[in-house]
Amino acid sequence: MFFDEKSRVFRRLRRILKYLQRVDSDIKKKEFEDGLKELRIGFLENKRFIKWLKKHHSKIDSKGLAYGSDYLNHLFSKVTAMLMEIRGHFNERNYSETLNLIEKMEKFVIWEIKADKRYMRQNVNVIQLSQEEIINHVKEIDRIIVKIIERYGLDDPVNFISIPNKNSEKKKFIELFNKGVVYNPRFSYKLIPEEVLSKTESQAGDVMRQLRDLNLDFAKGAYHLVEKKRLNLQTILNLIRSIGTYKVTKYSMQLYGFPSNDLVREAYTALEAGKKVVEQQLDAKLDQKRYSVKKFKNKVDKFFSKNKMNWKTVIKTSDDLDGRFKTMNTKREFWVNRDAAPFSERDIIKAIEHEIKVHAFRLESGRKSPLKILAYGTSGYLPTEEGLTTYFEDLKNAKNPVLEKKKYLYVITEFLAAKEGFYHCFASLMEYGIDPDLAWDVVVRIKRGLSNTSQAGGFFKDHVYFLGDKLLREFIASGGRAEDLLGGKIGIEDVKHLIKKYRL
Repeated sequence: MFFDEKSRVFRRLRRILKYLQRVDSDIKKKEFEDGLKELRIGFLENKRFIKWLKKHHSKIDSKGLAYGSDYLNHLFSKVTAMLMEIRGHFNERNYSETLNLIEKMEKFVIWEIKADKRYMRQNVNVIQLSQEEIINHVKEIDRIIVKIIERYGLDDPVNFISIPNKNSEKKKFIELFNKGVVYNPRFSYKLIPEEVLSKTESQAGDVMRQLRDLNLDFAKGAYHLVEKKRLNLQTILNLIRSIGTYKVTKYSMQLYGFPSNDLVREAYTALEAGKKVVEQQLDAKLDQKRYSVKKFKNKVDKFFSKNKMNWKTVIKTSDDLDGRFKTMNTKREFWVNRDAAPFSERDIIKAIEHEIKVHAFRLESGRKSPLKILAYGTSGYLPTEEGLTTYFEDLKNAKNPVLEKKKYLYVITEFLAAKEGFYHCFASLMEYGIDPDLAWDVVVRIKRGLSNTSQAGGFFKDHVYFLGDKLLREFIASGGRAEDLLGGKIGIEDVKHLIKKYRL
């Protein structure tokens, strides 16, 4: 079996780390690096292991437990996160913690390989509460989770990542890069009040205890969605606490996963193909007329009023907003970046189809549903959300060529950033002929969350845009309807968990 072939790597790495705890040796450090590389290749790139896992887990589909490609993607994301965390501690010469993580990873691999026997023996716990009592308990916990999200703006961790020195670092980086000097930006972040985090974690802890008391680990339907969201909320809190450290990589991967090898290959194919077909089909009329930020705001406000949506349009600057638009869900505000003006007809259509008809509409639909977490998203909903935005933009032929290009550049840059620092990611994009400003924007998106951007890793989220396009195309090709996903912020894979009482 593949694991038996590779278990020797774990033994060798443990011996090296125990030696390094006693004697600091460059030779042993190099041996550790070689062993870690071998381990990474073994688990993430060895076709025999992947083939064995797929065959091994495809047989398991009992008691609602399915192990298909989604499971494998999760498994490899977790292995990747572990490897990066091991490297982070090793680089900081924290050999005792590195040793602990190596042992933890070995146990994890053994545990996953024995998954078939473990789950085939697992009996679903008998729930003593009546169905009505369980539903009432779950609905109450659902409301508590939503209150926590709304009070502290925890629907999107990006809300907590603000880089005050981004513009000054860009100027410095570009100047040095043009001179051939290797420099990795040092980002500073606005501090998050400890009081906010402590209160939030305390309240989230109460929710966790209540759910544990209900003993609903293997329940389906509404219970499954609430439990997943509870775990999701704890990961968001861990991620926010880790901003500025290499641990932001680990927690972002737990939230959003990591692009699969197939997705990376597709992204490189799109990059090498140059302009995508959609760029050749653009309606030029949509780009002719220009609107000031005031006129743009008036058009959006008119749409809100017509659809009886209690949302406000707020004008912001680039200091507050990286892109051109953003829906601030917990505030029910639509932000517009005045520095991006003037806006075209395409921008207006995109804002309405993308930001409002998908992001805002799904939130409002979720608020009206019995399960309020559908307003802010079930765990893992984001690829479906972003896939829907592309779908509705396509219906109006309102895609933006630059933003489409960014989608596959995000995937490629995440792949690069898993091994390289900021400078090397930027240089790689430049080699592909990417404009310096676009390359900077893309790499900043991936490396945000790190203070020292020379480190491997980053905030791995933005691959969901490219992934979402792919998943929604497959969903529709298999007979699904995009309109069926507008009843709340839910992922395609979670629709099956909605029992009749909560069906959209």
